[in-house]
Amino acid sequence: MFDSNVKDSIDKKIALLREVRELYNSNRKLYHKIKALPMKSRVMRDTGKHSGKSIIFVSSNVKTEFYLATDIGVEAIDFLEAVKYLKAKPEELPVPFSKEEQHYKHVNSALTQYTTEYVEAADTSSINRTDLDKTSLEANKFLRTIKQITTDSELKSQCDVLMGYINEGIYAQLPRYLKALSREYKNDRTKMKQDEYSLQNKISELLSEYQTMNKEQRHDAQDISNPQIIISESFK
Repeated sequence: MFDSNVKDSIDKKIALLREVRELYNSNRKLYHKIKALPMKSRVMRDTGKHSGKSIIFVSSNVKTEFYLATDIGVEAIDFLEAVKYLKAKPEELPVPFSKEEQHYKHVNSALTQYTTEYVEAADTSSINRTDLDKTSLEANKFLRTIKQITTDSELKSQCDVLMGYINEGIYAQLPRYLKALSREYKNDRTKMKQDEYSLQNKISELLSEYQTMNKEQRHDAQDISNPQIIISESFK
């Protein structure tokens, strides 16, 4: 069935990408200035709304997440929701920081929630994970589809191994690559069957790349980075 919410989300993201492209083309200096902002950048804003709230963007090699924090608590929000708070007109000026204690309380609350939900969870991930993100779920679905369209037992076995790696949650790039590959086929099984030889080569190459270590070594190599505050904004 057609999901209007999904289409609306895609349309909004496309519109934002168009704005970024226009900025890149019209004001390259400002674009690179924004891109070069240091980690842990913090801003106090006075917009006449959102008073007492903070937006915190946290990232690590496990996941990126946006949080909306208040004195009551902190909650994860999606990218488009965060944009509603973060978007500013060019003429808006920052204001001097006030209530720094509140700001740091918000930031630390977001950081604590992120660490609990993602870093610690990834540290104890297992084959039976049920909390895979959308990218991993889509990658697994693609591998299952390959298994359904092929009669090659070796290729089926290779797909099972890769799904095991994805479920372990060790490699961030593996599900991303498979998701991108799946988008090329758009669940067209006929095309996938026609390209079976090419798919088999790509799956074999992935297996060769990721099968060089046992599970313990792969987990040690994960090297979950400490989550970093990319940017935080508080509203006066």
